[in-house]
Amino acid sequence: MTPRSLALQTELGLWSTRGNIVQRPGYIVVRTPSDYGYFFGNLLLLAQAPTAADVPLWQARFAEEFAGLPVRHVTLWWDQGTLTTDAEQALVQHGFTIERVSVMSQPTRVMTARTVDGITLQELTAAQAEQLADLGLQINQRHDEAFTLFHQRRARWQKQLITRGLARFWGAFADGKLVASLGMFYHNGLARFQDVQTAATFRRRGIASALLCAAMDASTAARAQTAIIHAEPGDAARLYESLGFAHVATAETACRYPLPVTV
Repeated sequence: MTPRSLALQTELGLWSTRGNIVQRPGYIVVRTPSDYGYFFGNLLLLAQAPTAADVPLWQARFAEEFAGLPVRHVTLWWDQGTLTTDAEQALVQHGFTIERVSVMSQPTRVMTARTVDGITLQELTAAQAEQLADLGLQINQRHDEAFTLFHQRRARWQKQLITRGLARFWGAFADGKLVASLGMFYHNGLARFQDVQTAATFRRRGIASALLCAAMDASTAARAQTAIIHAEPGDAARLYESLGFAHVATAETACRYPLPVTV
Protein backbone atom coordinates (compact mmCIF):
# COMPACT_ATOMS: atom_id res chain seq x y z
CA MET A 1 0.00 0.00 0.00
CA THR A 2 1.41 3.36 -1.09
CA PRO A 3 -0.59 6.39 0.10
CA ARG A 4 -1.79 8.74 -2.60
CA SER A 5 -2.14 11.62 -0.17
CA LEU A 6 0.89 13.94 -0.19
CA ALA A 7 0.28 14.60 3.49
CA LEU A 8 0.45 10.89 4.31
CA GLN A 9 3.52 10.42 2.16
CA THR A 10 5.32 12.94 4.37
CA GLU A 11 3.79 11.41 7.51
CA LEU A 12 5.21 8.03 6.53
CA GLY A 13 8.57 9.67 5.96
CA LEU A 14 8.46 11.17 9.44
CA TRP A 15 7.27 7.94 11.07
CA SER A 16 10.07 5.99 9.40
CA THR A 17 12.70 8.18 11.09
CA ARG A 18 11.45 7.24 14.53
CA GLY A 19 9.43 4.05 14.40
CA ASN A 20 8.58 0.85 12.59
CA ILE A 21 6.34 0.62 9.54
CA VAL A 22 4.85 -2.73 8.57
CA GLN A 23 2.91 -3.25 5.34
CA ARG A 24 -0.20 -5.43 5.53
CA PRO A 25 -2.79 -6.18 2.84
CA GLY A 26 -5.00 -3.10 2.79
CA TYR A 27 -3.36 -1.24 5.69
CA ILE A 28 -0.09 -0.18 7.30
CA VAL A 29 0.94 -0.59 10.94
CA VAL A 30 2.91 2.29 12.44
CA ARG A 31 4.63 1.76 15.77
CA THR A 32 6.85 4.17 17.73
CA PRO A 33 8.72 2.04 20.29
CA SER A 34 10.31 5.08 21.93
CA ASP A 35 6.87 6.43 22.84
CA TYR A 36 3.91 4.04 22.87
CA GLY A 37 1.83 6.83 24.40
CA TYR A 38 2.14 8.85 21.17
CA PHE A 39 -1.44 8.68 19.87
CA PHE A 40 -0.58 9.57 16.27
CA GLY A 41 2.65 7.58 16.12
CA ASN A 42 1.07 4.23 16.98
CA LEU A 43 -1.77 3.57 14.60
CA LEU A 44 -3.27 1.74 11.67
CA LEU A 45 -3.20 3.55 8.33
CA LEU A 46 -6.08 2.29 6.22
CA ALA A 47 -6.37 2.44 2.45
CA GLN A 48 -10.00 3.61 2.62
CA ALA A 49 -12.26 5.30 5.15
CA PRO A 50 -13.89 2.64 7.36
CA THR A 51 -17.56 1.79 7.01
CA ALA A 52 -19.85 1.38 10.01
CA ALA A 53 -19.52 -2.40 9.73
CA ASP A 54 -15.71 -2.10 9.67
CA VAL A 55 -15.38 -0.36 13.05
CA PRO A 56 -15.36 -3.48 15.29
CA LEU A 57 -13.09 -5.27 12.83
CA TRP A 58 -10.47 -2.49 12.84
CA GLN A 59 -10.57 -2.28 16.62
CA ALA A 60 -9.87 -6.00 16.81
CA ARG A 61 -7.09 -5.69 14.23
CA PHE A 62 -5.51 -2.83 16.21
CA ALA A 63 -5.61 -4.98 19.38
CA GLU A 64 -3.88 -7.81 17.52
CA GLU A 65 -1.16 -5.58 16.06
CA PHE A 66 -0.37 -3.92 19.39
CA ALA A 67 -0.89 -6.93 21.65
CA GLY A 68 1.47 -7.00 24.61
CA LEU A 69 2.56 -3.38 24.12
CA PRO A 70 1.75 -0.50 26.52
CA VAL A 71 -0.68 1.15 24.12
CA ARG A 72 -3.93 2.33 25.72
CA HIS A 73 -5.43 4.18 22.76
CA VAL A 74 -6.71 3.18 19.31
CA THR A 75 -5.93 5.42 16.32
CA LEU A 76 -7.14 4.94 12.76
CA TRP A 77 -6.08 7.10 9.82
CA TRP A 78 -7.13 6.58 6.22
CA ASP A 79 -5.72 7.57 2.88
CA GLN A 80 -8.76 7.90 0.65
CA GLY A 81 -12.46 8.61 1.06
CA THR A 82 -14.47 10.35 3.74
CA LEU A 83 -16.62 8.98 6.52
CA THR A 84 -20.28 8.43 5.87
CA THR A 85 -22.71 9.62 8.53
CA ASP A 86 -23.30 6.01 9.62
CA ALA A 87 -19.56 5.31 9.89
CA GLU A 88 -18.95 8.45 11.94
CA GLN A 89 -21.81 7.60 14.28
CA ALA A 90 -20.46 4.07 14.71
CA LEU A 91 -16.99 5.37 15.58
CA VAL A 92 -18.39 7.86 18.08
CA GLN A 93 -20.52 5.13 19.67
CA HIS A 94 -17.35 3.10 20.15
CA GLY A 95 -15.65 6.00 21.94
CA PHE A 96 -13.69 7.54 19.07
CA THR A 97 -13.09 11.24 18.53
CA ILE A 98 -13.12 12.30 14.87
CA GLU A 99 -10.58 14.97 13.91
CA ARG A 100 -10.28 16.82 10.62
CA VAL A 101 -7.56 19.19 9.44
CA SER A 102 -6.98 20.98 6.18
CA VAL A 103 -4.07 19.76 4.07
CA MET A 104 -2.62 22.80 2.29
CA SER A 105 0.16 23.04 -0.26
CA GLN A 106 1.96 25.33 -2.67
CA PRO A 107 5.06 25.14 -4.85
CA THR A 108 8.11 26.28 -2.93
CA ARG A 109 9.40 29.70 -3.89
CA VAL A 110 11.57 32.48 -2.56
CA MET A 111 9.52 34.68 -0.26
CA THR A 112 10.27 38.21 0.88
CA ALA A 113 12.05 38.09 4.23
CA ARG A 114 10.03 39.58 7.08
CA THR A 115 11.19 41.18 10.31
CA VAL A 116 9.33 41.76 13.56
CA ASP A 117 10.29 44.47 16.04
CA GLY A 118 11.94 43.04 19.13
CA ILE A 119 12.19 39.54 17.64
CA THR A 120 15.31 37.74 16.43
CA LEU A 121 14.89 34.90 13.96
CA GLN A 122 17.49 32.16 13.67
CA GLU A 123 17.85 28.57 12.61
CA LEU A 124 18.03 26.27 15.60
CA THR A 125 20.98 24.00 16.24
CA ALA A 126 20.56 20.45 17.49
CA ALA A 127 21.69 21.64 20.92
CA GLN A 128 18.77 24.08 21.04
CA ALA A 129 16.14 21.45 20.22
CA GLU A 130 15.25 20.83 23.86
CA GLN A 131 13.85 24.36 23.99
CA LEU A 132 11.10 23.17 21.62
CA ALA A 133 9.76 20.97 24.42
CA ASP A 134 9.74 23.87 26.88
CA LEU A 135 7.83 26.03 24.40
CA GLY A 136 5.29 23.29 23.69
CA LEU A 137 4.60 22.78 27.39
CA GLN A 138 4.23 26.51 27.92
CA ILE A 139 1.75 26.86 25.06
CA ASN A 140 -0.39 23.90 26.12
CA GLN A 141 -0.25 24.86 29.80
CA ARG A 142 0.05 21.24 30.82
CA HIS A 143 2.81 19.94 33.04
CA ASP A 144 1.63 16.46 34.02
CA GLU A 145 4.24 13.74 33.76
CA ALA A 146 2.83 11.99 30.67
CA PHE A 147 2.57 15.21 28.65
CA THR A 148 5.99 16.39 29.77
CA LEU A 149 7.58 13.09 28.75
CA PHE A 150 5.83 13.25 25.37
CA HIS A 151 7.30 16.67 24.61
CA GLN A 152 10.76 15.72 25.87
CA ARG A 153 10.83 12.58 23.71
CA ARG A 154 9.59 14.57 20.74
CA ALA A 155 12.34 17.16 21.24
CA ARG A 156 14.99 14.41 21.36
CA TRP A 157 13.62 13.05 18.09
CA GLN A 158 13.67 16.53 16.53
CA LYS A 159 17.27 16.90 17.65
CA GLN A 160 18.08 13.68 15.77
CA LEU A 161 16.31 14.96 12.64
CA ILE A 162 18.47 18.10 12.74
CA THR A 163 21.65 16.11 13.37
CA ARG A 164 20.88 13.74 10.47
CA GLY A 165 20.10 16.60 8.11
CA LEU A 166 16.51 15.42 7.58
CA ALA A 167 14.86 18.54 8.97
CA ARG A 168 15.58 22.13 9.90
CA PHE A 169 13.97 24.20 12.64
CA TRP A 170 13.72 27.94 13.06
CA GLY A 171 13.01 29.90 16.19
CA ALA A 172 11.90 33.40 17.12
CA PHE A 173 13.55 34.81 20.22
CA ALA A 174 12.54 37.72 22.44
CA ASP A 175 15.19 38.79 24.96
CA GLY A 176 16.97 35.50 24.37
CA LYS A 177 13.89 33.33 25.05
CA LEU A 178 12.29 31.09 22.41
CA VAL A 179 8.72 32.33 21.81
CA ALA A 180 7.85 30.71 18.47
CA SER A 181 9.17 27.95 16.24
CA LEU A 182 8.54 25.75 13.25
CA GLY A 183 10.22 22.83 11.56
CA MET A 184 10.60 21.72 7.96
CA PHE A 185 11.07 18.04 7.11
CA TYR A 186 12.32 17.09 3.64
CA HIS A 187 11.13 13.91 1.94
CA ASN A 188 11.16 12.90 -1.74
CA GLY A 189 10.92 16.42 -3.09
CA LEU A 190 8.34 17.49 -0.53
CA ALA A 191 8.87 19.99 2.26
CA ARG A 192 6.61 19.33 5.24
CA PHE A 193 6.00 21.95 7.91
CA GLN A 194 5.68 20.59 11.42
CA ASP A 195 5.17 21.94 14.93
CA VAL A 196 4.32 25.52 14.04
CA GLN A 197 3.84 27.09 17.46
CA THR A 198 3.80 30.57 19.02
CA ALA A 199 3.49 31.54 22.67
CA ALA A 200 0.09 33.12 23.36
CA THR A 201 1.42 36.57 24.31
CA PHE A 202 3.38 36.83 21.04
CA ARG A 203 0.61 35.96 18.57
CA ARG A 204 -0.80 38.32 15.93
CA ARG A 205 2.55 40.07 15.51
CA GLY A 206 3.58 38.45 12.22
CA ILE A 207 6.10 36.08 13.83
CA ALA A 208 4.68 32.91 12.29
CA SER A 209 4.65 34.55 8.86
CA ALA A 210 8.29 35.56 9.24
CA LEU A 211 9.28 32.02 10.22
CA LEU A 212 7.29 30.55 7.32
CA CYS A 213 9.04 32.83 4.85
CA ALA A 214 12.47 31.80 6.16
CA ALA A 215 11.55 28.11 5.91
CA MET A 216 10.17 28.48 2.38
CA ASP A 217 13.37 30.19 1.22
CA ALA A 218 15.41 27.34 2.66
CA SER A 219 13.15 24.76 1.01
CA THR A 220 13.58 26.44 -2.35
CA ALA A 221 17.35 26.30 -1.90
CA ALA A 222 17.02 22.61 -0.99
CA ARG A 223 15.14 22.05 -4.29
CA ALA A 224 11.97 20.78 -2.65
CA GLN A 225 9.19 21.23 -5.19
CA THR A 226 6.12 21.43 -2.95
CA ALA A 227 5.48 22.54 0.61
CA ILE A 228 2.82 20.74 2.66
CA ILE A 229 1.19 21.81 5.90
CA HIS A 230 -1.65 20.61 8.12
CA ALA A 231 -3.81 23.52 9.29
CA GLU A 232 -6.56 23.79 11.84
CA PRO A 233 -9.62 25.69 10.57
CA GLY A 234 -9.64 29.37 11.48
CA ASP A 235 -6.72 31.73 11.96
CA ALA A 236 -4.05 29.18 11.07
CA ALA A 237 -5.62 28.29 7.74
CA ARG A 238 -6.19 31.96 6.90
CA LEU A 239 -2.53 32.75 7.65
CA TYR A 240 -1.34 30.09 5.22
CA GLU A 241 -3.82 31.20 2.59
CA SER A 242 -2.43 34.74 2.85
CA LEU A 243 0.99 33.29 2.00
CA GLY A 244 -0.27 31.47 -1.07
CA PHE A 245 -1.16 28.04 0.30
CA ALA A 246 -4.27 26.34 -1.06
CA HIS A 247 -6.50 23.68 0.46
CA VAL A 248 -5.99 20.39 -1.38
CA ALA A 249 -7.60 17.81 0.91
CA THR A 250 -9.08 17.15 4.33
CA ALA A 251 -7.27 14.67 6.54
CA GLU A 252 -9.62 12.61 8.72
CA THR A 253 -8.56 10.54 11.70
CA ALA A 254 -10.33 8.70 14.50
CA CYS A 255 -8.76 8.21 17.91
CA ARG A 256 -10.17 6.46 20.94
CA TYR A 257 -8.20 8.22 23.61
CA PRO A 258 -7.37 6.37 26.83
CA LEU A 259 -9.54 6.99 29.84
CA PRO A 260 -7.90 8.99 32.67
CA VAL A 261 -6.10 6.82 35.20
CA THR A 262 -7.90 6.90 38.55
CA VAL A 263 -6.52 5.82 41.90
